[in-house]
Amino acid sequence: MARKGGAPENLKPQKAGEPSINPHGRPKKLVNQILGQLKDAGVEGVTKGQLIELYAVLLNLDAETLRNLSKNPEAPIMVRITGEFLLDPDNRLKALTDVRNWLFGSGNSTIELTGKDGAPLGPFVWEKFYKGDTPTK
Repeated sequence: MARKGGAPENLKPQKAGEPSINPHGRPKKLVNQILGQLKDAGVEGVTKGQLIELYAVLLNLDAETLRNLSKNPEAPIMVRITGEFLLDPDNRLKALTDVRNWLFGSGNSTIELTGKDGAPLGPFVWEKFYKGDTPTK
């Protein structure tokens, strides 16, 4: 079975003066190429502040304006997708909750652990979870 990367005895070092076997180097990754093209075309990334402001404004629009904006082919895709998600009756509450929680954070929640009928929890039984010796403190 061949080893990953080939066997060292089969590798031949390149001699000085020989043409390079990879004259252009490693090809650029696709994402870097696309980012370069978009930056050259003048497209800028969205900042977190802009995204927060966008969500806050979208939440304040009436349904008809949001519907028109989400159907506008010239609107940024983020605006269109968010608008469609907020207008979808099956996902409206989840969309609203997700956006609100992302903007303002979710409320604190507490969990209280008690035993049966509110009694304090009993002693922990290690034997149920470990075989052999019980852990020491």
